[in-house]
Amino acid sequence: MNEDEIAAVIAAAKARGRVRIRQMIEEAGGLLSTAEAAVAAGMTEKQLQKSSLLAIETEGEIGWPRFQFESQAMMDGVSRVVGCIGVDSGQMRLAFFLMRLDELGGMRPIDAIRAGNLRAIELAAYHFGRHGAS
Repeated sequence: MNEDEIAAVIAAAKARGRVRIRQMIEEAGGLLSTAEAAVAAGMTEKQLQKSSLLAIETEGEIGWPRFQFESQAMMDGVSRVVGCIGVDSGQMRLAFFLMRLDELGGMRPIDAIRAGNLRAIELAAYHFGRHGAS
């Protein structure tokens, strides 16, 4: 491959990544701004930013996936799971919450939190992104 072909492959991969991120954001109910998320969480913006809730950066802006604010149980569950996930990327963390996992009987972690199956999600999250995990 020459440099132009390599650049074209990279550009196509980045475009697919942007599309997938938009799909995940839609599946998560959209994003809230920091101010909106703080209100939804009943916190100040400073408290929210220090919390373990899930934030992602897209196009230079920080957004907070809406699903995590649906209930106190969801906020608590997301905070606990985020603390276990073996990756720092907000986008990869969001991907974890939306994946169907064999360890959860094919459920997505967000649905397992709703079902109260937090311990199994924490175990799956612990292995996500760590070397040797599948």
